[in-house]
Amino acid sequence: MKSYLFMAAAALLLLASACKHEMKTDAAAQAGEAEATSYACPMHPEVTSNKPGECSKCGMDLKPVDAKAASVEYDLHLAFTPEAPEAGKPTKLAFLPKIKGNDAAQVPLDEVHEKKIHVIVVSKDLGWYDHIHPEFQADGSYTIDETFPGGGEYVIFADYTPSGAGNRVQRYTVNVGGSPKKPEAFTTQSLTTKTDGYDVKLVPAAGKFLTNNMNHLGVEVSEKGKPVANFENIMGAKGHLVIISGDGQKYLHVHPDEVEGKLDLHTSFEQPGFYRAFFQFQTNGKLHTSYFTLDVKEGKPGEIGEHAEGQGSDHEGH
Repeated sequence: MKSYLFMAAAALLLLASACKHEMKTDAAAQAGEAEATSYACPMHPEVTSNKPGECSKCGMDLKPVDAKAASVEYDLHLAFTPEAPEAGKPTKLAFLPKIKGNDAAQVPLDEVHEKKIHVIVVSKDLGWYDHIHPEFQADGSYTIDETFPGGGEYVIFADYTPSGAGNRVQRYTVNVGGSPKKPEAFTTQSLTTKTDGYDVKLVPAAGKFLTNNMNHLGVEVSEKGKPVANFENIMGAKGHLVIISGDGQKYLHVHPDEVEGKLDLHTSFEQPGFYRAFFQFQTNGKLHTSYFTLDVKEGKPGEIGEHAEGQGSDHEGH
């Protein structure tokens, strides 16, 4: 009897020890998970937090980012077929996501605004623009055909998000054979234009664009003097505004919200100078692209003040 009681007591002690160990293991795992996961803005990966919240730059909800994945160096390899593109002829662009130092690893991409990769192609003078979306292939690459309108140098921005790692933007240049068109110089601010019969206008809330401030602006679209409100979703938004610095180095991708039939957005600028802006919207199943030129001046933090408040989101790449 005593032997039985001793064995029972020993079993209970062993069970209690096992449960305690399991609880510690679970707690350690949860702590490790908390350390491994942070939150970052989908459009501003440099804005991070250890808990859910909103981006201090654009107001978007912060999304979970795995710290280990975020620390990995990625490369989006670009190949052209034919290798020497010619103006007026289709060229296949193939993008292959890789991990630097581990080319054999598969790199899944998250879908952002309904696409895995957003590709922006502009002529060096920023007088020509195209926004395209490569499609996934069995070999892990993403391909699409592009036809360059003239010879000369073009800049390509590829906007992609490796799963769990946060957004990446990669910049390329390519020289296209053929007769180049005469380059244009954009040195005067132009915030109004006519596109496919629509009058399109960018309206900065502060009446100007400044660095070191959040610039809130609206987009007004009218037809024959009447406001247009039948904006259709494209890539999960009512419109898309891409802004590129005059030197072709800085890239911002801005998504507006629709408020009472009008499109509102906001963005920030790192450096003064002239920028080209390309706004796309869709009505009646047709995509429209409007071109603008912005003159951004040097500003002091808080100079715009309350005009910094607004809707929408932006995302910057270098």
